[in-house]
Amino acid sequence: MAKKPSWEDDGRTIADMSGVEHPSLFGHLPRKKRSDPEAHENSEQPTMTKEQNRAYIGGALLAGLLIALVFIVAGAIAIALMLAVWTH
Repeated sequence: MAKKPSWEDDGRTIADMSGVEHPSLFGHLPRKKRSDPEAHENSEQPTMTKEQNRAYIGGALLAGLLIALVFIVAGAIAIALMLAVWTH
C-alpha cells in the first residue's frame, strides 16, 4: 500500500495573487500604474522647453541649498551656544 502524500493540489484557487507585485524597499508607496505606451503619445500634455526645464532644475537646486544653509546656520548657532555655556 503506497503512502498518500500529506498535501495534494486539487487545482482550486484560494487567493488570486496574479496582481500582487514585489514589496517596495521604501514601504507602502503608491505605485505607478502600468499603462499603454501609445496612450502617452496621444495625451495633450504641454511639453516643457529647455529654458523652463533649466528654470525648474535651478529652482529645485536653490531650494535645496537654502534648506542646507538653514541647517548649517542652526548647527553653528548651537555649537556657539554650547561653547559659550561650557567654557564659562
